[in-house]
Amino acid sequence: MEHAGQQSSHKKTFKQKFLSHKIFQKNNLVLLLTITFLSVSTAVAFVLSMQPTQLTTRANTTSLTIPAFEDSFVSQSSPTKNYGKDASLKVDLDKTSYLKFNLASLAGQPVTNAVLRLYVTNDSGSTQEIKEVIDSSWGETAVTFDNQPVRGPRVLGQINGTTINTWKEIDVTSFIIEKAGQTITLGVDASGANSNNLYVGSRESSTIPVLGVQTGS
Repeated sequence: MEHAGQQSSHKKTFKQKFLSHKIFQKNNLVLLLTITFLSVSTAVAFVLSMQPTQLTTRANTTSLTIPAFEDSFVSQSSPTKNYGKDASLKVDLDKTSYLKFNLASLAGQPVTNAVLRLYVTNDSGSTQEIKEVIDSSWGETAVTFDNQPVRGPRVLGQINGTTINTWKEIDVTSFIIEKAGQTITLGVDASGANSNNLYVGSRESSTIPVLGVQTGS
């Protein structure tokens, strides 16, 4: 009988150890799952915490497209003729083009980048210059070579390396920052020996000259 009791006692001890081992394994599994959950939760929380900054950065950057609202070219060989309704703006030793933009939408805005975009319809192997024009009182359907506005000596940028049927961008950021909120005129004329004509689409075409402007903090 004593021997049977000892066997019963050993069975109970073994069973208790087995149950304790199972409980230990289960507790370890729960602990492992808890740690894993906390790690994933921490990672998700970190990723989510980064999102508002990215969204804010995007929200604080605005892209604007400002089309020319008047443009034309003038020709020395036809000093009294107006070309305001021509589908092209032309530049060579005989011709100068003018573009007028209203920058009222940029008043008080922090401009970070600005480019003049012109669509090339006849490429040129020469270089053209973009100049500041102080007087913006000229009219698209009235301007001629004889009454054209005076171009200043200030060169805002150059056009070179043009390719037909492509857009050409010229950086004018500093000038647009300076003139934000105003009406401006840009003059495009030849520089040096310009034997190759440059033609670009005017606002009478389907490829209107525009200013591409970015604002933001």
